[in-house]
Amino acid sequence: MRSDLALRQRRADIGETLLTGADEPEHAGEIGELDHLGGVVGTQHAETFAAPRPERKKSHVHLKGKLTSPPMRSLRYLHLDVFTERPLEGNQLAVFTDGAGVDPNVMQRIAREMAFAESTFVLPKEDASTDVRLRIFTPSRELPMAGHPTVGSTFALAHTGIIKPGQERFVFGLGVGPTRVDLDWSGGRLAFAWMYQQRPTFGDPIGEVSGLADALGLDPSSMLSGLPVQVVSCGLPFLMVPIATADAVDSAEVDAAKLKAVER
Repeated sequence: MRSDLALRQRRADIGETLLTGADEPEHAGEIGELDHLGGVVGTQHAETFAAPRPERKKSHVHLKGKLTSPPMRSLRYLHLDVFTERPLEGNQLAVFTDGAGVDPNVMQRIAREMAFAESTFVLPKEDASTDVRLRIFTPSRELPMAGHPTVGSTFALAHTGIIKPGQERFVFGLGVGPTRVDLDWSGGRLAFAWMYQQRPTFGDPIGEVSGLADALGLDPSSMLSGLPVQVVSCGLPFLMVPIATADAVDSAEVDAAKLKAVER
């Protein structure tokens, strides 16, 4: 990314359970500086843009009592917006560009503290056929793979120079194995990232859909007949439910306990 692009920056300071925008941290536990990049991501591609620099304001949080947790290691991360054409919208992603030596339990705690849909950690490669190891965390668990974090991390690594301008492809080591991303460049900037995924696998169709409709808060007539209800996976399994209308999709209210019982 060109050096003249305006980047939104702030300080992110984390103690045991605290995230604050303080410019001058008041307590131990700084996790790093946040660079905000805009991103536009299609199904298999992404395009970046620059977010305007906002007015910087100082805010301080004062902790009462004794801070008992030891200072954390300082980690730098990039904050990207994906699946959007406008800054500060879309699907947020935090990319920790140097996660070497960070315990996975700490990665999970950081992801929970970030509270983004996903946070990624870039590590040294574990497989000679890959360029880096990438671990992907939601606030509650680690994922073996996911599309938006992989494509977003590609743009983050191009921004930092880990991926060199003009490089034709980059291979991530994900939980599902080596995952190739082809790169298109425009004037020295990464323009598109094309992610290869595993071929889909299909679970057995679910025959009785009335219980599923109840779990989704829908009338059984909303279910689209003639198409199977089944789990499909390209590395991360999803239950695919054909529903007749967009209005029915919008009205769905999932009962997690009932849905889990149906999936069993």
